[in-house]
Amino acid sequence: MWEGRLRMLHKISSELAEKLLKRTETANYSQDVYIYGIELFISTLAELIFILCMSLVFASFWEGAVFLVWFFTLRIFSGGYHAGTYRNCFLVTAGAFLSIELMTGILVRVNYGSIIYCILVFAGAYIMIHAPLLHKNHPLSQEKMIKNGKIASVITLLQIAAADRLYVYTHRLFYIASLTTCFAAVLMLIANIENAKEGVSRQWDSL
Repeated sequence: MWEGRLRMLHKISSELAEKLLKRTETANYSQDVYIYGIELFISTLAELIFILCMSLVFASFWEGAVFLVWFFTLRIFSGGYHAGTYRNCFLVTAGAFLSIELMTGILVRVNYGSIIYCILVFAGAYIMIHAPLLHKNHPLSQEKMIKNGKIASVITLLQIAAADRLYVYTHRLFYIASLTTCFAAVLMLIANIENAKEGVSRQWDSL
């Protein structure tokens, strides 16, 4: 089933890339690059739609919106683990949202706000120290690395400050926001461990 959907995704992306190149007088990249970009856009859009739909099913639209805003704004600049396939990427992201929803339901009842906030601060510090954490399939130039690191640090500080304010108004959104930032940090930690096992330097693809 997944294989058929992946083939369909590739076919649609190939057709769109071909049409785009025909309408573009000067192509900056090869057709494969455009195909990859379109596939990534469609798969990411599918993740967004699925999570928002699940939010509506659970009557928690704003929790889904907070997860998406917190995760994707930070993820773009912090980097970290990337699943090997679009299917796995979808499953990891969707699974993370559902897990965070479940954990939030538990945490609201036991009220571990102070503990979660401490964990959030540690996760934020890890992100600011290590961002951007690179993956071999997503190389960056040295200039881009420095820029992304600064942006990731600013976003992390804003998220921590926003989470602190959310706790005053709604504990559920506080937990959603805090756990989502921690999830981004975990993805960075996984990538860091993978890079260490493979003997990959954080600067390997900036050379």
